[in-house]
Amino acid sequence: MLGRFTRCLAAGSVVLALTASGSAVAVQPNNSKANGGAQPAVPANIKAANESLDSVAQLLAHAITDQALRQQIRARITTRGTPDKAVTLDSLSASSSISEDLAEAYSETEETSDAAAQTAVDQLTESLPPVQVSVPVKFASWKSTDVVPLVAYVPEGIDDMDLKTVTAYDDEGRGYELDAWNAPTQPVLVIGPDETAAHDRSAAPATRAFTPKQLRVAAASCVGVRLNYVRLYNDNEPWALGMAEIFMTAKSDGVWFVDQFPYLEMDGDQIWPNTSLGCTRDDVRFYWWEDDSGSADFTLGYNGVSFGISMSNDDDLIGGRQVTYSKFVGETEDTTDFGDLTMRTQ
Repeated sequence: MLGRFTRCLAAGSVVLALTASGSAVAVQPNNSKANGGAQPAVPANIKAANESLDSVAQLLAHAITDQALRQQIRARITTRGTPDKAVTLDSLSASSSISEDLAEAYSETEETSDAAAQTAVDQLTESLPPVQVSVPVKFASWKSTDVVPLVAYVPEGIDDMDLKTVTAYDDEGRGYELDAWNAPTQPVLVIGPDETAAHDRSAAPATRAFTPKQLRVAAASCVGVRLNYVRLYNDNEPWALGMAEIFMTAKSDGVWFVDQFPYLEMDGDQIWPNTSLGCTRDDVRFYWWEDDSGSADFTLGYNGVSFGISMSNDDDLIGGRQVTYSKFVGETEDTTDFGDLTMRTQ
């Protein structure tokens, strides 16, 4: 699809990997068999999506040599106003010159007419799964007037907990394998799965709800349940996917709480929500997870009790715990350890 760029990552070749210091070393590319053994078959639709992502990443790496486009992208990401610092490619295409710049890059690299290049780019972007564009690290210090970042893509069909490297390109089509869990020391523009609310059909609503039956229970004799403190140790999110989207749900006879915690975004974050979850006469079951994009695949349950929430197999489940009713009697604060996260309730 992109002859000159694609040859840079031909099977058996080497690519460059950025070390923590920013220097480059030669490593085997993702499509090599350097680690031994046959690779599992990739479904045709996933393979096609990743080929499209790879091609768009190469084109974008060439296109953003245009300072005006870099400034447009930075401005759109800034106005997005979310911790992810991400904007959908569809939205970006509607409010910037990115489509025309991609077509220009295609025309230059493939030596086609402007009209043919625009048609090819339109077909290419239409073949993509829902994607977002972000600068997950070093965004604040990125001087878009001067710095042309690498462009990386996060592949489809790989659980983010299994992601080891992400492929990035520079404006000359050189490929780099970046460690997925140790963030680079320079800004990198990333295209990857859309984790914004627009396309995430499995995300739990950022709300809390009580059924009429539960409201009657709450009005009867019960004990209040409060969430006082949460500390996140492992956000279960590679740097290339931006900030984590941490959710929690709690359920008992009288409590049904579902919400996102936007200030739990990276390892070490802690919050003091001091939030009332409801009023219970029974043990309370808690579940925490990091929400990724995708369609609902199953209903979340714990110890045989359904939370009534649709989940995606892409979501990373931090874990569930049951806090006994006695912990809430007398309003004594209790700490519950989930491994990657601890919380204190009262």
